[in-house]
Amino acid sequence: MSKAGGIGDVHKVCVTKEGLALGGYDPTSYFDEDAQTRGPLLGKTDITAEHVTATYQFATTERQELFLASPDKFAPAFGGFCAKAVSENDVYWVNPKTFLIQDGRLIMFYDQDGLNTKEFWLDEMRPWDDGTHQDGTDSATRLTAAINHWNTGPIPVQQEGGGVQPSQ
Repeated sequence: MSKAGGIGDVHKVCVTKEGLALGGYDPTSYFDEDAQTRGPLLGKTDITAEHVTATYQFATTERQELFLASPDKFAPAFGGFCAKAVSENDVYWVNPKTFLIQDGRLIMFYDQDGLNTKEFWLDEMRPWDDGTHQDGTDSATRLTAAINHWNTGPIPVQQEGGGVQPSQ
């Protein structure tokens, strides 16, 4: 496996076993004005681009060109791994439909079997699962912690499957 920006022996980007980032959703579509209500657009298998060890799919060639002009703007923060997990020094795959745009970054969250970490991220009263911040904290503090952990790693992978996104 490739080394990520300080996170140890995991992929640089949360990908499916086929190597698709964001489960095949178009990374530029997360930044659309109506993305939070509509959801991301599914990319097409014949409109792709490679970036940091992953394949991204796009809904249109115009969106592909937009991404290629500035891939770091549209690629998900923390390689597309769960931002809440990274903020607590862990790496988990995500639900590609559960996301936020925070400080201009696309941040992704785990959301399965009744556990939605985006809700935890936004709940300023919830204690952190890693034992820190017993009185909770805001999403800006979580984002700073995630950035620090991502940049300094290595982050241990505790999730079954080693942080590889399940295929849809």
